[in-house]
Amino acid sequence: MPHHRQFENNFYFADPEIFRILSFTFLKGQATTALANPTQIVINRRIAEKYFGSVDRALGKQIEFEGSIPLEISGIFENFPAQSSFEIELISHFENYFTIEPEAVRSFLKQDWMYNPVTSLILIRRTG
Repeated sequence: MPHHRQFENNFYFADPEIFRILSFTFLKGQATTALANPTQIVINRRIAEKYFGSVDRALGKQIEFEGSIPLEISGIFENFPAQSSFEIELISHFENYFTIEPEAVRSFLKQDWMYNPVTSLILIRRTG
């Protein structure tokens, strides 16, 4: 079966805790295990239907990241509403942010805060 290369704009890297911070409605899979390891990816309904024809057929399938890193679809979530600040459609484990870089660059990205192209979300617990 031939590979189809596609570019998707709304691809994010995140730690599994993203599902505790932002509201996701899972259609398939579980938020608690969806990004348990770096070999997994979570996609939205639009991406599932675009590439696999349906939400049901997408779960368990693989997507190749950067043409060489296989990621298993471990969850499908409902499309974010149009008024959302985020346009998230694919989420891979944050460790994959480093995998396509040479080792020297990986070390730099993990240690040097001068170059930081990431957004940090913080969940604050109210007291009192």
